[in-house]
Amino acid sequence: MTVNGAEDDDGIDDTATLVVSATQGYPGVADVDIDVTVTENDTLGITVSKSALTVDEGESGTFTVKLDTRPSGSVTVSIAQKDGTTNADVTTTPTSLTFTTGNWGTAQTVTVNAADDADAINDRATLRVSASGGGYDAVTHKDVAVTVNDNGIGLTLDPRSVSVDEGGSAPFTVVLTSRPSGNVSVSLVQPTNTDVRVDKTSLTFTGANWNTAQTVTVSAGQDDDDTDDNATIILTASVGGDDIQDSVSVSVSDDEKKYPAIVVSIDRVTLDEGASSAFAVELNTQPSATVTVSLTQGGTANPDVSFTPAQLIFTTQNWATAQRVRVFAAEDDDEDDDRATISLNASGGDYDGLTGSVGVDVSDLGDRPLPSAPSLVILGDPVILNEGTTKAFAVRLAVQPRSDVVVSLGQPSNEDVTVDTDLGALGNQISLVFTVSNWNTSQAVFVSALEDDDTANESARISLSASGGGYVGVGATVSVGVNDLTVIPEPPAPTGPEPTSPTNPPVDPEEPVDPVDPVDPVDPTDPNNPGNQPPTAKAGLLFEEVPLEIEEGGARRFRVCLSTPPQGEVRLLVGASDNPDITTSVQSGLIFGPSN
Repeated sequence: MTVNGAEDDDGIDDTATLVVSATQGYPGVADVDIDVTVTENDTLGITVSKSALTVDEGESGTFTVKLDTRPSGSVTVSIAQKDGTTNADVTTTPTSLTFTTGNWGTAQTVTVNAADDADAINDRATLRVSASGGGYDAVTHKDVAVTVNDNGIGLTLDPRSVSVDEGGSAPFTVVLTSRPSGNVSVSLVQPTNTDVRVDKTSLTFTGANWNTAQTVTVSAGQDDDDTDDNATIILTASVGGDDIQDSVSVSVSDDEKKYPAIVVSIDRVTLDEGASSAFAVELNTQPSATVTVSLTQGGTANPDVSFTPAQLIFTTQNWATAQRVRVFAAEDDDEDDDRATISLNASGGDYDGLTGSVGVDVSDLGDRPLPSAPSLVILGDPVILNEGTTKAFAVRLAVQPRSDVVVSLGQPSNEDVTVDTDLGALGNQISLVFTVSNWNTSQAVFVSALEDDDTANESARISLSASGGGYVGVGATVSVGVNDLTVIPEPPAPTGPEPTSPTNPPVDPEEPVDPVDPVDPVDPTDPNNPGNQPPTAKAGLLFEEVPLEIEEGGARRFRVCLSTPPQGEVRLLVGASDNPDITTSVQSGLIFGPSN
């Protein structure tokens, strides 16, 4: 009889008991047991893919583990550093593996990690792979020798790219990546670009200061061009006969470099109300094509502020030629300062979307003091007239006003005397308006004296007050004297000596003026006397600044106006002097009308 032991994949000896028994013809013969032992020809063991592993510092490596034969149960494989060789910079993932009767032949991966440390020394460790359980307790362990290649001494540069303005400076720092075994010298080479310099040519690091940053300052010199500069600074560290190189890049922004922009000569225009000012506009760089700069008022437009032109055209030829914009500030009726903003918007070339602005500040003239003292010039003061007649005096301004000036006239307290600036209008007009144009043109004021029943000469005062245009608070007073024309009855014939001639009653002492015009005494019996005429205004001429005194070779002027508005055009002829050395500037005469 042959007994066969089949091949299997485990590493365990097999046993069995064979029972031999007789049948038919051998009754009563006892069965015989035969023990069979199958000696296992498979050896229990652990297969590790690598016995030695080299890993770079900061990197990782792997090996695999599997069982050689099927275990009788679960097997735990541990991976740990061999006693006495513990190195904290070397670790594994995982630290143990589990194999079963199902996966015992499938390789499992172990990852070995090499930490980056501060020294410059290669690390070593031995990993022991051992099994337990499932019949593997007595299996011999396997060792894996791990070598870590240190990444050596390197340079840490911060920053690696330096930006600096022309004429300025900027720093960067240098530090070693790991502790050296001795001193390390780092040399710095000056850049080939002579506009860029470093303040140090070498640095020294030791085992004590290897991780302390040392500063290097980069300086960019001024040059005459408008081009940005670039440079490279090479650093070389000598370590154990080996040279380690690194570099820092430098970019220099040129301070002469220009960029597209709208250039205005001033940020704000300041001007007085009624005046104008200007600013200039040009481009900062030559455009790639024609550029149009449009000007508008920004925000809420101020109607008192205007400017011209509203558009400027710059070409590739005239881009650097300043173009003028004139700003105007209109006079208004308020006394508030005005403000506005002129917005400039470019289009075309490489100027699309670029903007600029100019502020406008307008000082309201209001009632600010004038350059010289303002006053009212009165022609025909005092006014001497007969009762029941009208006579005129004239008013003008002494200094050109800032804006319109209104001269108001007060009616005298004497009700027999009235003033009127326009005899053709209904009622008494009691104001005159002077502008910046007609300020030195005299305007007439008519004084009328009513007839009354008394026999007394009278007097009155006319007050004038100005407002606006810098004339606030300016005033004047015109005196009026009225000759009474009442006829005094003849006294009885005297019986004694002939009496002296009676005198006219005195002028009201309240306002002393010339009681009677001595040049033109009143004759109540003369029908041609103006005092007996209807109360109408006299047509005549009013003169100012006469008579004249002129130095030889010099010139003087005088003023003349009509005393009453004419019905039509009046031409005033200026006669030639009988002295050929005296001439006038008016050859064709002066023309007056109802309006002037």
